[in-house]
Amino acid sequence: MMEGALEAWRYYNNNQLPDRIIIYRDGVGDGQLSYIHDHELPQIQTKINEYIGHGYDHEPQLLYIVLKAGFRRLLSLI
Repeated sequence: MMEGALEAWRYYNNNQLPDRIIIYRDGVGDGQLSYIHDHELPQIQTKINEYIGHGYDHEPQLLYIVLKAGFRRLLSLI
């Protein structure tokens, strides 16, 4: 998924990487937080580094937003 998004960005932006990447994950349970930290983030970082190794001169800033399950329901009550 990350690879496809980066390829699409490069296609529409003169073969450049973005300056920032924002990932939004909603509905994450308590048991998934460590999985995201231990598996998802390293996989995303690996994909980014693969592009950097092919002639790109900067590493995009990565912002990973995680909302725990039930938080959206709380917001709708406000």
